[in-house]
Amino acid sequence: PMHLSKRTASPAVPVVEERLSYHYHRFGKILFLILDSGYIADYNGPQLGFLRDAAKDHLEYVKFSVYHNPNYYSCDTYDNKDAVEAGLVFWGPLFDEFKFAAAFENHEHTFKKSFPLIDNKRAELGTYYLGNGNWGVDLIESCNPNNATGLLEVVERKRHVWMVNVSTSNNLISYNAFDESNNLIIPEFSQQITDYVMEKDD
Repeated sequence: PMHLSKRTASPAVPVVEERLSYHYHRFGKILFLILDSGYIADYNGPQLGFLRDAAKDHLEYVKFSVYHNPNYYSCDTYDNKDAVEAGLVFWGPLFDEFKFAAAFENHEHTFKKSFPLIDNKRAELGTYYLGNGNWGVDLIESCNPNNATGLLEVVERKRHVWMVNVSTSNNLISYNAFDESNNLIIPEFSQQITDYVMEKDD
């Protein structure tokens, strides 16, 4: 019988061996990009073109991204500064240009919320960088939460999960972060959808 890894729900979906390590999903008018922070694909090159084209083709969508290595680290020491530099140099400008609402970062097993950022600076209508990958995993003892950049609003060693609600009827993107006891970690915060979508090119 055919191995499960060979099956796809649609002929348009490549078999596993031919799939890229970066792709996107659409949920209504939401675009969710899954990016490869240097493990298989480089930050620049074809992946950078993919990121730019996907965002350009979905201007009228609310845009989010998720990837492993953070652009904004939250520990006092970080073992992959090259990834941080590459993320800020190659991806950050596109997140700014195409008005990404939030980027979900991982790796450090901390709880993090940045200020909204544009061009590596605090900006009212910028992108939130949220993370950093800490649900159902061990806390990293060697990580001492740190905000050396001054760009993080909150950073803690705490397990959490982010819940995001996009309500077109209310023109609102709302964010809640829960701990393992289902308690809110920080107050809910939100963005206006119209601040983060763009007019589609004719």
